[in-house]
Amino acid sequence: MENTTNFAEAGVAIAPTRALRFIERFGAIEAQPEKAFDDITRIAAKICAAPISVVSIIDGERLWFKSKVGISADSIGMQKSFCDYAMQEGEVMIVSDTLDDERFAECPLVHSDLKIRFYAGVPLKSREGIALGTLCVMDKKPRTLSSEQIDLLRNLGDSVMTQLEIRKAAKERENALEEARELRSALELRVAERTEELQKVVANLQLEIREREKVEATLRENKARIERQEKVLLSLLTSIGKSPESFAYDLDVITEAASRTLEAARVGVWLYTENRDGIVCENLYEKDANRHSGGVALYKKDFPEYFSAIERNRLIAASDAQTHPATREFTDVYLIPNGIGSMLDSTIRVAGRSVGVVCHEHVGEARVWSQEETMFAGSISDLVALAIEARDREKIEQKNRRLEAQYLQAQKMEAVGQLTGGIAHDFNNLLVPIVGYSQMLATAKGPDHPEYEFLIEIDRAAQRAVGLIRQLMAFSRRQVLNPKILDLNKLISEFEKLLLRVIGEDVKLEISHAGAPAMIEVDPGQMEQVLMNLSVNARDAMPGGGVLSVRTEFREVLDENEAPPGKYVVTTVSDTGTGMSNEVLSKVFEPFFTTKESGKGTGLGLATSHGIIRQSGGYLQVESELGKGTVFSIFMPRREDRKVTSEIDVSQLDSVGNESILIAEDEPATRRLLQKVLSSNGYRVIEAADGVQALESIRNEAVEIDLLITDAVMPRMNGAKLIELAREIRPSLRIIMITGYPDRTLVSTDNPLAYELLQKPFDTKDFLRKIRGTLDSAAK
Repeated sequence: MENTTNFAEAGVAIAPTRALRFIERFGAIEAQPEKAFDDITRIAAKICAAPISVVSIIDGERLWFKSKVGISADSIGMQKSFCDYAMQEGEVMIVSDTLDDERFAECPLVHSDLKIRFYAGVPLKSREGIALGTLCVMDKKPRTLSSEQIDLLRNLGDSVMTQLEIRKAAKERENALEEARELRSALELRVAERTEELQKVVANLQLEIREREKVEATLRENKARIERQEKVLLSLLTSIGKSPESFAYDLDVITEAASRTLEAARVGVWLYTENRDGIVCENLYEKDANRHSGGVALYKKDFPEYFSAIERNRLIAASDAQTHPATREFTDVYLIPNGIGSMLDSTIRVAGRSVGVVCHEHVGEARVWSQEETMFAGSISDLVALAIEARDREKIEQKNRRLEAQYLQAQKMEAVGQLTGGIAHDFNNLLVPIVGYSQMLATAKGPDHPEYEFLIEIDRAAQRAVGLIRQLMAFSRRQVLNPKILDLNKLISEFEKLLLRVIGEDVKLEISHAGAPAMIEVDPGQMEQVLMNLSVNARDAMPGGGVLSVRTEFREVLDENEAPPGKYVVTTVSDTGTGMSNEVLSKVFEPFFTTKESGKGTGLGLATSHGIIRQSGGYLQVESELGKGTVFSIFMPRREDRKVTSEIDVSQLDSVGNESILIAEDEPATRRLLQKVLSSNGYRVIEAADGVQALESIRNEAVEIDLLITDAVMPRMNGAKLIELAREIRPSLRIIMITGYPDRTLVSTDNPLAYELLQKPFDTKDFLRKIRGTLDSAAK
């Protein structure tokens, strides 16, 4: 009895010599190197990213390498080899690390100079179930394969067997022809005796030859078809993700190539909906019409059997689609109307998860799909999966590029804002005495004085400078805001009459409000300034007239492309004007940038609006296209409560008094002005050149102080530190901070009203009212 090798998975046990005789029928061992096998090994190495790829055939007690990449040996011993175990398992065998597998403790390839650490092999089995060898890839470092690579390796193993079957048929034909020649020689010797019998044998032999020729022709056709499929797959593999149109173009190319190769009338790519309750046609190619379409959806509730089938199976080959259990649900609604007789559907898997299906549809009578065609369909699905992965990568890269551009723009604007804010703060200190002294002189001289008109002009020029400085402060987000909770719908309605006067009669104003009160927290005056700036720009963009639309709506943002996620009241100000180019659009919020003629714009309107909205906790965005108008969108966080902030009317407050006021101001001109204004209105004034001097007066219990007025920025001790120490010494002391900056967190305190803010520059009347209001609130 001969020793046997057990191929458990194949369920076959044969003697080695008998197996060798069977293998010899394929004519593979004696053959010289062939391009088909070499191509397969190279493809396997490339797909699996492995340095070594081998097609090995059993040759008695050794493995003979039919084709190889990355290895010089021609054969190895069969015993304890990878191939031996791979054929026993009967399926794709993956050994991630050979050093961790006891089976290969004595394997020559592991301990030779190659030092193989990774192995993946597919057993090569004949149609009779006899194992002939393996297609394998190896690496010198431990690793594994993805599910897609395993599927492709298995498909390449089938291609090897196809090549071997072709050679088997050729070998059998050669043997048959040889037998025929020997028979003919024998018959010629016996022609006289058995002429009639010989004629019958010859006739039978000729018939057999014709049949064999038919088989050979079929094999040639199959070989050509397989080569054509492989060529198509390789071409598609190198082009996926390379086109400028990206995903849509990839699907066009894939569906057209699949339709031509499989001679399918229609090929469609269907992807799952977000909640996986249906599939949507992403791309459907119709060969006869040579067109692509999409958008049709199929839902699980309508076709449960089909959805169950594509979730369970990698492939559905429905030769008769109208009777196949997975596709018969489509008979009345899809198959008959489109004349479809057969379907070949292969699921698309990305990262091991099914994301859709590629459907190949044959119009006409039922069609039997061959093994090569089903393998090709599976490869097409894998290519679609690669296209999906390329699309997703491109989306991530586009988002990263957009975020990088936004970050660079924000850095630039922040740098300009810091510079502008610093200049504006210093200019404030110069404007305070100009405004104050001009108003004091005008009041003292009276309207009848010949110089009164000059003083009024000085005050007007100073007030224009004040307005410019406040615009700069708004742009740099350093102005003092007085935010209130209000209904934006109501504010816009009250502002409508003013807008109508500004935009003119040739511009039509359309206003629409959200269905409910649009509650936000904002400085109403600053919000009106933003709406005015945007409306004036819209009017100037429509010299021949047009439509200005102001609309409020509620929007919940989920994607950070617009604004941080949250609930917003969105105000859109749109026009039907000339629009802006991309170049202008990229600079639209930069200070002093304007497209208007000289003298008709400062270039601060949009920069100011942007600063106001950002300082108020919102976001201002713009969209525009030349010839199609412009849309500005203001995103303000929505307030759920509807309690409107009440306002106090200070216009009637008195401006005189007799209290003691301590002034801490390092700018001599400003300090002298404040002293003169307060003294002329009855107040007793104590002056300090900085925070240290002011603190000395506060510590002196003999000094009566009813109110502390301090600048925010001073040498030696700033206003924030002075307020903190003064509050410890005199807890009930009333305090006003004079500043160009709005930050109330300058002083650490649990009481948000620990001090009042007064923005520079200020009107003397507003200053005196602030003093009086602060002192009177202390008396209450």
